[in-house]
Amino acid sequence: MLALGLNYGAYGAEVVRGSIGSVPKGQYEALSALSLSPARGMFRVIIPQAWALMIPSLSNLWIQLLKGSAIVSTVLLYDLYFRVEQVRDQTGTWFAFLFALVAYYLIAWVIVIIMNALEVRAKHKIGRGPALSKSLGSLLRSPGSAAVAKGGLA
Repeated sequence: MLALGLNYGAYGAEVVRGSIGSVPKGQYEALSALSLSPARGMFRVIIPQAWALMIPSLSNLWIQLLKGSAIVSTVLLYDLYFRVEQVRDQTGTWFAFLFALVAYYLIAWVIVIIMNALEVRAKHKIGRGPALSKSLGSLLRSPGSAAVAKGGLA
């Protein structure tokens, strides 16, 4: 648990650092022009802009943690594994693993929907996107279908 925490914590810290670093330098100059203290300016101006930039990367980290950790089986998915074993005993291996695959996919899809909603809301709050109520249809796409809708894949 400590190794996973340190590993994903380091990646998460790098995401936060990179997002704060990607805020344009003019925003930092505006803080001094408005006579804001560094701490107040960071929380009022810089972090809201960086938050909108870091949500997609944090979403990917969350899904990687879901897929890559054995801790998930003891915390969240213990009942799922128990059910898969019951289904495997009754119906066979293929159906049980298909059930587990669909369950993981649905859990990842819910995570993607929540993180996309957070991203849309954060971008709208800083004036870089539509309101959440106007983009509800795009939130319900399955993972990976956004690139297809934008013409990214053939």
